[in-house]
Amino acid sequence: MNLKINDPMIIVIGGFVLNDLAIQSLHQISNRVKFIDINTFEAPFDINIATNKVIEMIESYDEKVILCGYSTGGLIAIKIANIIPDILSKVILINSTPRFLSDDNWHGIKLDDFSRLEQKLENMSLEQFKQYFSTLAMHPYRDTELSKLLSETSTKDTLANWLQIIKTTDLKEELADISVKMLAIYAANDHLVPDSNTLGNNLFNKYTLQESSHANLNTTELITKIKEFVL
Repeated sequence: MNLKINDPMIIVIGGFVLNDLAIQSLHQISNRVKFIDINTFEAPFDINIATNKVIEMIESYDEKVILCGYSTGGLIAIKIANIIPDILSKVILINSTPRFLSDDNWHGIKLDDFSRLEQKLENMSLEQFKQYFSTLAMHPYRDTELSKLLSETSTKDTLANWLQIIKTTDLKEELADISVKMLAIYAANDHLVPDSNTLGNNLFNKYTLQESSHANLNTTELITKIKEFVL
């Protein structure tokens, strides 16, 4: 794809354990795609420290950007959209949510299931855990070699730090206050992030990809919907 003068700058904030493989198709929209691997952040940190790290990167481009939060990266995208909305042209969430755990009238991961995930990180080797999580993220599909999905730079400390953030963060109210046009894309077979929650913001468009899971996205359908939204 040849670089065009009007290619938008797309900043993609990646997800827990995973690299950019699942969303590499965004390069079909623009050659100016910057992926931020949250698994490289050095523990300890909280959601605010992580958000500030990404804001520094975004502000260095000195232009309006399309901000995309994939999976856990969506938590940072939501916070950024409230802090610096003027330099964002659009916000896209892919298989993400303002709260990952179930709560009153909110569909998400059950606390017992999440606790088992924490235990597996503690008891497994790092590589075993990463393979285990990538299996969850791909389920029910296995047409991709799982090792290709994994961030190479994550450590147990960083992943444990992110699990704590995922467990305790609730940004539903912050999501409702966002003033930038947004698109939330979900996967019909995602066992980690359901598409059944009401996001509570009139600027949010919602769409569910068919024949897709958390880390196995229908590329044609994904790119079609994003192009309709951003171009």
